[in-house]
Amino acid sequence: MDYASALRRQLQLVERLQATARAEGPRKDSEAVYILTVEHDPPVITLGRSARAEHVLVSRAELARRGIELHESKRGGDVTWHGPGQLVAYVIRRLDPIHATVHDHVWRLEEAVLWTLREYGIVGERVKGRTGVWTRGGKIAAIGVAVARWVAYHGVSLNVSSDLAGFGLIVPCGIHDRGVTSVSGETAQSVGMDEVKRRWVNALRRQFADTECVHPSPSPPPRLPSWLKRRVPAGGAAAHTRRIVDELGLNTVCDGARCPNKAECFARHTATFMILGERCARACRFCAVEPALTPEPDRRLPVREDEPEAVAEAAARLGLRHVVVTSVTRDDLPDGGAAHFARTCRAIRARLPQRCRLDGLPYSAFRYGSIALRTRGSTGVVAAWSK
Repeated sequence: MDYASALRRQLQLVERLQATARAEGPRKDSEAVYILTVEHDPPVITLGRSARAEHVLVSRAELARRGIELHESKRGGDVTWHGPGQLVAYVIRRLDPIHATVHDHVWRLEEAVLWTLREYGIVGERVKGRTGVWTRGGKIAAIGVAVARWVAYHGVSLNVSSDLAGFGLIVPCGIHDRGVTSVSGETAQSVGMDEVKRRWVNALRRQFADTECVHPSPSPPPRLPSWLKRRVPAGGAAAHTRRIVDELGLNTVCDGARCPNKAECFARHTATFMILGERCARACRFCAVEPALTPEPDRRLPVREDEPEAVAEAAARLGLRHVVVTSVTRDDLPDGGAAHFARTCRAIRARLPQRCRLDGLPYSAFRYGSIALRTRGSTGVVAAWSK
């Protein structure tokens, strides 16, 4: 099963638990635990929230040549590899701050692996300060968990008979001083995947009192009811706005934050421009804008030099009388992107000197005074500069 399909199935189950809890409170359905077991094919390298770019040892082009996907993930941890011969158990359940904490959840995932290994005569152990399960031969199971509104998802991977060469493309979990191993490697014999799966799922069931084993559905139910979803119409005024934004290669909060009112706003020729890139240097859980790995100082994310002029062009072509500009967080830039923000404000004011109001909504990273926006009356920003 490919990674994207598994993630979609997880998110459906996450939303099911969230919706049940909202509608019915802490009843049986909202306390269920779902276990989705998969082998990922094609192979995939996933980057957790604390992953470092240099822990992937080959280029994206080389990964593509080898047929290996690369995905950023909201789970905790660094970088890992998944592929055929490795079992992944995605465990989706509600947490609470007293009886089902994240620490307890991770402990139970580790314990299920330890129980399974004992059935094969393998001595596994925990290592203080490091999640996952280890043997003398190396790390045999990796754990990464994400939590959305008190529902945990993602889970644990167990190396069964996998070709460990895939781990040679990365620094597994960002750990340089320990290698990886598998059930087959520890027992020095071929181990049946179905047998390991059965024993492991039983161990997970023992750890979680009320579980349901979930398998991929060929036609999963829609994530949201049709009456709750609104799509940008295929033609008319909304399509005109969409075309201008796309032609100029601009980002908007409407797209980045997945705003449900986008269709209405685009139809009125309005949009909130989001500058300094489409990915944010932070990963705030309340925000839908995609996060980016925080790069090293000498490997900053690129800044589009002609973006200020492109935003001004879009405002002119849309005939805007009120322009709103915001930005992603750019902790990787010395001034947080303040100079670029100021250039954008000046470009809009130069292109539309009298007939529009301009509101700049810079991120709070500018609070230390690297940008100044001077306003006057109802015309909004009339001057901007970086200090």
